[in-house]
Amino acid sequence: MDYTTNYQLPVWAETDRILMEDFNDSYEKIENALSGLRDDVDANTSGLSANTAAHAHFGNCQLYTLSYVGTGGNSCSFSVPGNPVMAMALGANQFILGMRGQASGASYFGPDSCPIPVTLQEGSVSWTSPLQNQGACNSQGFPFALLVLLEK
Repeated sequence: MDYTTNYQLPVWAETDRILMEDFNDSYEKIENALSGLRDDVDANTSGLSANTAAHAHFGNCQLYTLSYVGTGGNSCSFSVPGNPVMAMALGANQFILGMRGQASGASYFGPDSCPIPVTLQEGSVSWTSPLQNQGACNSQGFPFALLVLLEK
């Protein structure tokens, strides 16, 4: 007779003799495993409710995405259907990340990377790179994606 890897439950072949003790032993192992799982869930439920209460003010977010082709220049502005909490633009080996409450966002566009002011306000997301024609996720003719988390 073979046995399962995790709980050593019997796996019968056609030629094996089936015994009541094998069933009883298997059910005991299953009972113990399920009881342990229930205890783990019960132990985590109190922590989960406290965690849920602590994060209740975050609420849910709505994900809004769009794609665009860069037009050149050092700035971008987009209308969004709500109040943005976070925005990220990426493409052409560049990215910009802005979050509500931060004066400037993170960016990457090679050795000349610098902080970029990202403005998140009801109905719009915008940014302007201090470097002319660089780092604004707006390189002429290149595809970009914008991902925005909106308050729900």
